[in-house]
Amino acid sequence: PTPAIHSHDETADLTKALGTTISHLGDVVQDVSHNSSTMAQGDFHENITHTYRGDFVTIEQSIKTIHSSLKDTLLRINHSAGMVAASASQVATNAQSLSQGTTTQASAAHEMSITITDISENAKQTSAAAEKAGEYVNQASSQLDASVDCVKELNIAMDKISGSSKA
Repeated sequence: PTPAIHSHDETADLTKALGTTISHLGDVVQDVSHNSSTMAQGDFHENITHTYRGDFVTIEQSIKTIHSSLKDTLLRINHSAGMVAASASQVATNAQSLSQGTTTQASAAHEMSITITDISENAKQTSAAAEKAGEYVNQASSQLDASVDCVKELNIAMDKISGSSKA
């Protein structure tokens, strides 16, 4: 504050002008401080509307440019973060699908392994049965050969009997 002057001369006019300048300067400092503080806290909802005078117009323009630039940058970052989150969700969904597919394939491979084991076991049993059948065929063949020999001997004996009854 400026001292109180009770005269009406040039000193009073100068003191009054100085008081007005100090008041305007205080308004600029207070506005710059307020806007800087709200931006530092991440609040960009409030529009900067205070108009500065004289040499302070460049400060006003700079604060408005900084505010606008930071607001746009934060909006782009927020948008990018949303896209990253959506992509991460999609990656998680795809990973889960891949995991389920892998589990399904592992289950199918396990079932196929069991089926192959069953087929192999059945083939072994069939081979063993065929081998046993081959043994039975060999036994039957041996018995058939013995029976043929017996029939030949019987025929020879019958020929001898038949030959002795004619003589």
